[in-house]
Amino acid sequence: MLADSGLDLASLKPAESTWVPPVPFDQRFGWQAFYPEDPKTGIQISAASYRGKPVYFHVIGPWSRPWRMQTQSRTRARVVRDTTFVSGGFVFLLVSALFARRNLRLGRGDRRGAIRISAFLFFAAATSSLLLAHHVLDLGAEWQIFISAVGQALFLSSFLWLLYLALEPFVRRQWPELLISWSRLLSGKFRDPLIGCDVLVGILAGSFIGVGIHVSNALPAWFNVPGQTTIPPNPAALGSVADTLGVLVGSLAAATFPAFSITFALLLARTLLRNYWLSVVATGTLMFLINLGGENFALEAPFVLFITLVMMFVLLRQGMFALAVTLFTMMLLNSFPITVDLSKWYAAQSLFMFAVLLALLVYGLRVATGNKPLLAE
Repeated sequence: MLADSGLDLASLKPAESTWVPPVPFDQRFGWQAFYPEDPKTGIQISAASYRGKPVYFHVIGPWSRPWRMQTQSRTRARVVRDTTFVSGGFVFLLVSALFARRNLRLGRGDRRGAIRISAFLFFAAATSSLLLAHHVLDLGAEWQIFISAVGQALFLSSFLWLLYLALEPFVRRQWPELLISWSRLLSGKFRDPLIGCDVLVGILAGSFIGVGIHVSNALPAWFNVPGQTTIPPNPAALGSVADTLGVLVGSLAAATFPAFSITFALLLARTLLRNYWLSVVATGTLMFLINLGGENFALEAPFVLFITLVMMFVLLRQGMFALAVTLFTMMLLNSFPITVDLSKWYAAQSLFMFAVLLALLVYGLRVATGNKPLLAE
């Protein structure tokens, strides 16, 4: 095990094992060493055996977190993010309910569009939860899984229904360009050139954000960045076909809801501040705070600022539908593993993700150009 770990055996020093093995044992072992790629990073090795056979072997780095002994401490940035997210969610729910009630009493709002978009979110969220769930031959357990999936989907779809009814009349009056693509999409105009244009812009912007996140994720592998743990892909994206489809469908739901929430935040800020650029800055600040929560603020802040600027530019320049496509592209690029080495065991999941984005890209290009030959004059 020591030889297969890739460590320099000559640098190992016996030490007391500090982690208790999660399996039965009658003898424990411990060593101290240094990470091969970075001699400055110290690591520990904890091992154990039972009746002469090895039963436990663990390489412990500075990034390792005990999974049973203590809870992980939260950084100040993560506390700010969680507080902003939860408090903002309650405020949005209350204010959107008041605005939606007012619009319904005055006969305003696109009710058919609200029902269609909320039904789509309900179907996507419920399907994703059912695909990702662990199913067993137990009707009682399966019923609980179904109730949980439907309950979460109902909450999200009802929340989105309120958001749409609350913001649609106001945005249509103040910023109609933000809703043009959504209105055409909800009316069934899937071959509208503006929709294709927004798809292309969304994929481009989402790819920029995805690359930026991957660059920040790779920095600890290139440099000795203190307090920064590399973030792996979504484990479900590495699972079965059902899990992979669940991640894909879940990304549709997870991209739709934030697009409406960010637009509603912009509307709320404009209503309170009475100034266009102040509302834009306030909305961008809210997005910046919600996207924080990492371990190294100095490293994370520039990338979060980059993400915020790109998303705000897409929303103000192209509209809400383009922002939803941006979020969907970003989520796929960060949920699925990315590789060009077809010998990797996860190459199929990577190719599947690229195939989905390529199909969406071709659709956007064909629709945006009015189905003209791509190589025509």
